[in-house]
Amino acid sequence: MEPEMWVGHSGVPLVTSPGYATSEGVPLMWSVVDRTQFGNQTSCPRRPATKLRSKSSPQRQRIAHVLRGGGKQGGNKEQKEGRRLVLSKLSVLNALEAQHQNLVQKAMAVFEKPDPRENLCCKTALNEGLCGQIARTCHTACYLEVVASCYNMDKATWHNTLKAVNKIFLVTTADYWHQSWCIVMGLSSKRKGRWRYRFWQKMFLTLIGLPLLVGLVLGFVAIFRAVFVTQLDGSMLHIIDDQETQDIVDESQSMERAERLAGALKIATISYDTDHQENENLLAFIKYLEKGRKMSTYEHIQAIEIVSSSLQRLNEIVEFLLIREEANKIIVANNMQPLSLPRQKKPPMPYTGPATAFTSTSVEDYSRHEYLAIIDTDVGSFPLIHNRSFIKREVINKYSLLFTVQGLTRGKLPYLLASHLDVVPVDAKAWEFPPFSGRIVNRTYVYGRGAIDDKAGVMGIMEAVEYMLQKKQRPQRTFFMAFGHDEEVSGKRGAQELAKTLIARGVDHLDFVLDEGFPLHRNLIPGTDRHVAMVGISEKGTATLELSVIGTPGHSSFPPAESAIGILAAAVAKLEENQQPSLLGKGPESAMFRYLAPHVSFGYRILYNNLWLFSGLMAREMEHRPITNAIVRTTSAITMFNGGIKSNVIPPSAKAVINHRVHPAQSVAEVIAHDRKVIDDPRVDIRVKISREAHPVSPFGPTSIPFQMVAASIRQIYPDAIVVPAVFIANTDTRWYLSFTSNLYRFLPTVILPSDVNRYHGNNERISIHHYYKAVSFYYRLIKNADVLIDQVPASTVNNGEEEL
Repeated sequence: MEPEMWVGHSGVPLVTSPGYATSEGVPLMWSVVDRTQFGNQTSCPRRPATKLRSKSSPQRQRIAHVLRGGGKQGGNKEQKEGRRLVLSKLSVLNALEAQHQNLVQKAMAVFEKPDPRENLCCKTALNEGLCGQIARTCHTACYLEVVASCYNMDKATWHNTLKAVNKIFLVTTADYWHQSWCIVMGLSSKRKGRWRYRFWQKMFLTLIGLPLLVGLVLGFVAIFRAVFVTQLDGSMLHIIDDQETQDIVDESQSMERAERLAGALKIATISYDTDHQENENLLAFIKYLEKGRKMSTYEHIQAIEIVSSSLQRLNEIVEFLLIREEANKIIVANNMQPLSLPRQKKPPMPYTGPATAFTSTSVEDYSRHEYLAIIDTDVGSFPLIHNRSFIKREVINKYSLLFTVQGLTRGKLPYLLASHLDVVPVDAKAWEFPPFSGRIVNRTYVYGRGAIDDKAGVMGIMEAVEYMLQKKQRPQRTFFMAFGHDEEVSGKRGAQELAKTLIARGVDHLDFVLDEGFPLHRNLIPGTDRHVAMVGISEKGTATLELSVIGTPGHSSFPPAESAIGILAAAVAKLEENQQPSLLGKGPESAMFRYLAPHVSFGYRILYNNLWLFSGLMAREMEHRPITNAIVRTTSAITMFNGGIKSNVIPPSAKAVINHRVHPAQSVAEVIAHDRKVIDDPRVDIRVKISREAHPVSPFGPTSIPFQMVAASIRQIYPDAIVVPAVFIANTDTRWYLSFTSNLYRFLPTVILPSDVNRYHGNNERISIHHYYKAVSFYYRLIKNADVLIDQVPASTVNNGEEEL
């Protein structure tokens, strides 16, 4: 008869393999299978009765390693106590292992009894005792020892003894081992799936798996937005796009326009502060716009050639010689080049000089004295503007200008083109050319203070209107040209008074306002080499703070540990080291990157379309350049620092002025709170001199007709330009027109290279003659496009009835 077989967790029959034990020296845990579950089989099936893994599993190996004293000995109190108990019993269990071989032989002898009845009794008792609830995992040596001690017992005694032992010892031992495993492995319950509680799985899911999953999801969303979610910058105003864009300003007169701009730059209309301006120069500039200047050499030559050709054709050479002689006297007196008699006859030439130069109906009607009078008189800079009945010119508050251009169509909402007459002070010694010389260099650039900010704007608007009048055109829409005289110091006496004048006349609403702003630029925003036209849809607020420290004056031979200047310098240094927080993506500047996204490479498209994810990365990149750093946050500029009264006297006080340009996503109160927290010194007093919140955001979407009209006008002059909404980082006179309209835009239609950025309010300010011509063309196209929209796009009516404004 074959002996009954016990099957270990590895599937090896233990009875027939008496030498089987764990290679680590730790007793093997096994399952004993109840034979009654399998009928009359002569051997037990090779299947574990419990869910414990085989000997070769990493879990079993880890347990054995820990029980031998290896591995990390840390853990909570329960785990440490469990290891201590397991190790204390290990010596006893190892001693039993030495008896393993002998006990197995004794057990086998039981099954090999010659008496079938006694043999069957032992086997039956054994199987009955090992079935049911008390059939548990136990140690080989312990179980076989029980079997050996029952060798001489009868069936009843053995059966009772085996039950008692199983109940008291075997089950307890099995539970003890299982609980020890749970403690060693850190398991909270033996009923839960063990894979959820392995330490390495916890670490993987916590430190690697979860972040990896989140990263994959965010990466997928970012790529999806870069590929499928784009912001359209196309104009909805197809009527404008279909217009004849060749109708732009004649480029042949570019040098004449440059000379007029140079004349304006020679007038030093400086604003030092609110109560200190070059008022006489402001009056001179106003007169220059009206009366103009002496006729230029070019205009002299052109006029004399016309008269020369006409007189020669009429065989009046003698009269021409007399005119030439007297004309040369005037020319020489004005340091001009004398003229010579033409070598050959020329046909009559069309005159393109000043429109008010000739009063006769034809060239042939000119008399000698009339012509000489023309040469010796002033030439008006914009004579047609000042001599048209439908254009009204007014001087507001002594120094500001308001032009009202009455359109042919009444009852439509007017608009306003703004600029300013004044400029900031200069350090003449740092300039390559005198700052108020209006120097034209190599027929390429015009140098002078105000060339960019913002006499180019004043002269550009005037040139565009003058050119329209030269072509015998009259605007359809009514509009205003408003030029304040104190924008650089506040605008309170200039643009504010202009706004009050409009309101007093019943003009309390405008279609849109366009003022100075960002110029076109290249290579300023990474990702594209095309021109980028940033149209300001808002502008930063301002907060000018005065920091002061009161010290104790004394002799410099025994100075205190800290002086007023030292305390204030430390406070100012803290503000420069701890900038205002980055707000990239939290304000309207996020729209700028969405509009740019379709026109940049794929890598930058991912960044620009996902500022919610990459704003920190973008901000760190943009912080390296001052001009782009101003887009990221509220800026802090230390503009003034004063202290001390004498070289050998401890300063009694010190003062510094901090100028903040407040980001639209931040309030003035938050800026001041940040400064106080950073300085963190009660000895530094902070006083608010001037504060103003950022402007509201103007409409700029595809349905915003004024914005789209400005964008279309830019693209007509700069076909490769990418037009994007932006936050203007400086301040303009638009704040005085906030109550007139929500459509306030800021744009300067010229091109600035990265190397020219520091020329703003800096040294060697200049403008390209070609780009100045483009600026004039832009204003001309803007006026023409506004006229087109008066018939094609619905417009509100202004409260002026049939009266002219």
